[in-house]
Amino acid sequence: MNYKSFRTSIFATIIGNCMEWFDYALIGYIAPRYLNLYPQEKAAINPLFFIYCVALIGRPIGGLLFGYLGDTHGRRLILILSITLMATGAFFTALLPSIYYFSLLTPMILLLILLVHNISAGGETPATIAYLYETFPSRLRAFALSWVNFGFFLGVFLSTVDFSALYWELREDQFLDCGWRIPFFISSFLGFVGLSFRKKLDESPQFKFDKKHHTLLKNPLIKLFKDYKKQFFLGVGMLCLHSIAINTLVIFGPSYFQTYLKRTPDETLTLSIFTMLIAMLSTSLAGYLALKIQTYKLLKITAIALIILVYPIYLALQSASIIPLFFANGLLAFLISIFSALIPIFVCDLFPSNLRCSGYSACRNLPIPFIDGAIPLVLSWLISSKQMILAPAFAIMIGAFISFISMLLIEHRAVKFMPEKN
Repeated sequence: MNYKSFRTSIFATIIGNCMEWFDYALIGYIAPRYLNLYPQEKAAINPLFFIYCVALIGRPIGGLLFGYLGDTHGRRLILILSITLMATGAFFTALLPSIYYFSLLTPMILLLILLVHNISAGGETPATIAYLYETFPSRLRAFALSWVNFGFFLGVFLSTVDFSALYWELREDQFLDCGWRIPFFISSFLGFVGLSFRKKLDESPQFKFDKKHHTLLKNPLIKLFKDYKKQFFLGVGMLCLHSIAINTLVIFGPSYFQTYLKRTPDETLTLSIFTMLIAMLSTSLAGYLALKIQTYKLLKITAIALIILVYPIYLALQSASIIPLFFANGLLAFLISIFSALIPIFVCDLFPSNLRCSGYSACRNLPIPFIDGAIPLVLSWLISSKQMILAPAFAIMIGAFISFISMLLIEHRAVKFMPEKN
């Protein structure tokens, strides 16, 4: 496989991850403002939290479904299906009817779209990671997989920039009428461009090898939960820091700064753009370092650094000055990005090739309703009800501790790594 093929494989795979989080961030920015169109006398409750909580059910459903299909029918099929569903969902989101005409129908349609989006997202990242892991030689795998996280941060960055431009240039009525639809049309277009590239991809070499030698499993999920329970729980533990930290930094972060630290919307948007820039640069650095040093040691160092530094980082975020705020959040983004960029390869190593898609997908998606879904709600409750303004620091600290212990257990041969050599 030549350099051009490597480059095409990375671009075709990460564009879906970029689009996935572009849409997530857009929905997070836009949904509260769109729902403000509901006349208060017609809405007993604000349906935003209900929509998000119910839609998260799609992640474990999609994870199990696409994980199974990825191990039985191939990674390429999942890459095509997931980006098709996401692009279609983004297109129909842009066509949502105005609340002035359908006060009850609109949130129901949005819930359905978000549910489909979550189902497709449940297969997107695991299929991308399994495909790149099996396509690149062993010495380049950590580098290749770091681009998956780059796509994630790029999606959030582009979403933040897009929303900021609309927020600053359009009047409130223009934004609520049609301005918010523009980025979803753009997202849908990018998705179908990505689909055209994915159709040109060949199946991963390892899957073709397993298919040729009849080592594929008819029921990979049964095999996973019967014989690989220890690997599953250790994989969940290794990804715990990633799940908690990403949700705290990206999903809860803007609300934390604006609602609880009383930063202005302009300061919050500028800080979000700066943070995503640092995250992308850090992810690129992690990929480069993966070519030079032992990534497992770097992961442990990063987890320890977060355990030690996250509390003083959040103390610095309380500063009235803008400079300590940017420095502290930039440092937090740097550490989280390094860890998140390098952890996927070690979770992949826990499972044999005929269980890789199901294994990674289960580790990442099954805990989502309990971790990713709960983090913003729990942190909001702790800060509002218990006045624990530093609650995000403790959440990240707990995630780092769990991931560090999981890595130690694997290092002391609680389970065996099973990477393919090529």
